[in-house]
Amino acid sequence: MWDLISADKSEAHRHHDDYLSSLGPASEQLRNRFKAETGADLDGSIESLIELKRWFVERLLTIEAPRAGLPAWWDPAMPTADNGDPETYPFTRAQLMLVDEVQAYLAEVILNANPGATWIVNRKSKRRLDSQLSMISAADGRLLSPQNAAYEVSLKVVLRGEFVPDNLLADYAGQGAEGAHR
Repeated sequence: MWDLISADKSEAHRHHDDYLSSLGPASEQLRNRFKAETGADLDGSIESLIELKRWFVERLLTIEAPRAGLPAWWDPAMPTADNGDPETYPFTRAQLMLVDEVQAYLAEVILNANPGATWIVNRKSKRRLDSQLSMISAADGRLLSPQNAAYEVSLKVVLRGEFVPDNLLADYAGQGAEGAHR
């Protein structure tokens, strides 16, 4: 991922704009792939994240097809498992692109479920790892990072071999939402 902690304001906003412009195409790619593989549609609801999470975990462990490109949030100078030490860099380019698609869809669901939520560049503290990252500011003041949420699921599954509850992404998306799935 890009290290934006020491980035100046214009650099942080350039990354923010690049990131936001990548979300629509990545979400659409996920919807198409999910439909082709499962026959089901992703409807943008919190509940759709439960089936998506199951599919996502399975795909993370089986995806092999090389795919061009890297997510907008990934520093191209940083190695991947394709060209670096898999112990240090656990994800292939294909896995990173899958994480990108899932986080883009998760962002869409979060925004749908949280009226009044907006995208911001987080400037809470220069000492925090999420400083200057693109985040969703919910109407209740919470900051949500679909990118970090999807990446964390991936780390748990690929690197640590941990179980991830089916409702984890749904519960995350429902934070701050009225009538959210729990």
